[in-house]
Amino acid sequence: GVFVNGAQEAEREINKCIDDEEIGIVLVTERIAESCAELIDSVKLTKSRPLIVTVPRSKRSQVDDNIMRYVREAIGIKIYINGNEVITDADPVVIDGRTLVPVRVVADGLGYNVNWEPGTKTIVLTKDKTTLMIGIDHDIIRKQWIEFDPQQSMDVMKNEEVKADVPSKVIDERTYLPIRAVSEALNCKVDWNGDTKSIHITPIETKEPEVETVYI
Repeated sequence: GVFVNGAQEAEREINKCIDDEEIGIVLVTERIAESCAELIDSVKLTKSRPLIVTVPRSKRSQVDDNIMRYVREAIGIKIYINGNEVITDADPVVIDGRTLVPVRVVADGLGYNVNWEPGTKTIVLTKDKTTLMIGIDHDIIRKQWIEFDPQQSMDVMKNEEVKADVPSKVIDERTYLPIRAVSEALNCKVDWNGDTKSIHITPIETKEPEVETVYI
């Protein structure tokens, strides 16, 4: 760490951190953040790194105890399904600007069963009449569902392939899925709130087609 005296010293040290590509996170006190607000805002808006985390004014012991909490809150992406926050034991990851989450986040949150096909290295999500198949390290999501066809007066099997922006990945022995592509394939609306760094997933209500009854 570096102790600074005044805004000029603080700005000089922050600029050093910007120039050093090995520095990813910078912790600053609330007082320093206020004195260098213009520079810090510029970094947050225009730079991909470093992440600048402001530590609130507090007693020293409380700050020491909560440093990692402040970092996690600054980095972490929160996920809400139907308005309820989803708590996970593994954080989402961002790859090529896209967020990937552990498969259980989507499956449990939306009520899908998860199966693993080792022969093809494929994750299979199933619920009611819908099946989603996602191959590991593949960016194609295959969807099958049963839908009533009023012209044939019977249920028919539908198939669709959706291309995700990034492939699914195995990270630290966990399977991660691209959350937007998978959620939209499961008929959900996905919204990103940049202010709170949160993803909001809302299932889209679908109505069964009305079947006309003809009496003879």
